[in-house]
Amino acid sequence: LDELKIVQITDLPIGLLHQDQAWLHRVVDPLNKLDADLVVLTGDLVEGSLKTVQPMLEPLSQVKSKFGNLFVMGNHEFIHGGMIWEKTVQDLGWKTLYNSNMSFEFNGKKILVGGVPDRMVRRFEPTLVSDPDLALTTKEKVNYKILLAHEPASVLDLRKELPDLILSGHTHGGQIFPFGFLVRLVQPLVKDWGIINGIKVFAHPGTGLWGPPMRLGTENKIVAIEFGSEI
Repeated sequence: LDELKIVQITDLPIGLLHQDQAWLHRVVDPLNKLDADLVVLTGDLVEGSLKTVQPMLEPLSQVKSKFGNLFVMGNHEFIHGGMIWEKTVQDLGWKTLYNSNMSFEFNGKKILVGGVPDRMVRRFEPTLVSDPDLALTTKEKVNYKILLAHEPASVLDLRKELPDLILSGHTHGGQIFPFGFLVRLVQPLVKDWGIINGIKVFAHPGTGLWGPPMRLGTENKIVAIEFGSEI
């Protein structure tokens, strides 16, 4: 998979006073310059009602990648209306993975990407579930499996499947020191890379902010993961 490039954004959440349509343009423009094979957005895209936030999301329709743009829903999507955001994001040209997967070939290798909604989805809609095993299940022969999950803790929900890589968000990297220590009480990983139950997990520190428009000891990021001999 050498030279495969996956670009990840997460936790934007659009609708806060300091994160609007103009701000989202300032995310999309440099993202497109990264020339990604795959772009993934791992939840907490919105902060507000559909009527208010939907018009602000238009820049997402301009995101470009070779194999597609994938989205999984975070807890904020379910706080602000739930499954209505699935169609909203799909209308912008993205594919929502809800306990489901897609696959593509890169350099003759088959890569499967599965996705789950936030693992606490039942708190908001009791009929829904986050099932990473189902998201990774396939009858195809694949060479590499990636799970997109809003929370790093989704790694703890795996019972049968063993992905090669999990890409997650939710933690904001702690955002403001020393809150990372509190995040660590409920998440197995606060930011960056870790090995959990033998699985490589990446916790994105967040592309945007939540709460006060500031960070201390952390950074807003657009993350490009380029595969090579060290991955």
